[in-house]
Amino acid sequence: MNLKESKAKRIEILKKIDVLDKDRCEVCAGENVDKGTRCKCPAAAEVRKLGEELLKLSASSRRRHIDKHIREMKETGITTKLYRILREYEITSEDIQKLSGMTRSEYAHWKLENNLVNPKKVEAMKKVRKEIKRKKTIDDKYIKIANANGIPTDALYDRVFKKKWDMEKATTAKFIQKVNNVQEWIPLAEANGISLSTLQRRLRDGMRIDKAATIPVEGKRAK
Repeated sequence: MNLKESKAKRIEILKKIDVLDKDRCEVCAGENVDKGTRCKCPAAAEVRKLGEELLKLSASSRRRHIDKHIREMKETGITTKLYRILREYEITSEDIQKLSGMTRSEYAHWKLENNLVNPKKVEAMKKVRKEIKRKKTIDDKYIKIANANGIPTDALYDRVFKKKWDMEKATTAKFIQKVNNVQEWIPLAEANGISLSTLQRRLRDGMRIDKAATIPVEGKRAK
C-alpha cells in the first residue's frame, strides 16, 4: 500500500468510527465514552476493531517515513536535520552511526562539530581521557620534576608528544608562557607600578598574567 492509499484508508476508517459513535449504547455514549472504553455493545466492539486497524496503518506509515529518511542519509550523507528526525523517531544514536556508514570515531567527531553533544559531557570525557593518557605515558616523577621547574603538566605533554622533545629537555627547559592579550594588561600593570619590561620578564619566568600585572615590585608603590 502506497502513501496515497494509506491516507485514503485512514480517512475511510475515521469516517466509519464517526458513524459508529452515533450507535453507541447508553453505557459508552456521549460523556460516558471514556468510562465505557471496554463496552461490549456492537458499536464499541467495532470501533475498537477499527482503532486497531488505524494503529497498524500508523505503524506502517511510521516505518515508511523512517526508511525514507534512512535512504536519504545513505544517498546524500548525514545532516543535523536527518539526525534530529531519526532521533525523534526514537532511532538510537548507535544505530544512526551504523546506518550512516561512519566509524565510531568519525561519528563522535561529527556530533561534536555539529553541537549534538552536551558540552559538559564532552569536557568530562576529555578530562578522563587526558588522565588515562597521562597515567599510561609519563611517570609521575617526571611530572613532579617539570612542575618544580615551573613547567605546567599540559606543557610537558605538549613538549613530549607534539614537539617530540626528550624527557630531560621537556622537564628542564625554561617554560615561556604564551599570552595573546598582553597589551590589555599593560594599563593595569602600570597602575601597579610595574614596567613593561618587568611584566614581560615575569611572563618569561612563567608567572600568570593576572599576577604579573598586579603584584607590586618590591620597593615600589602602586599609583
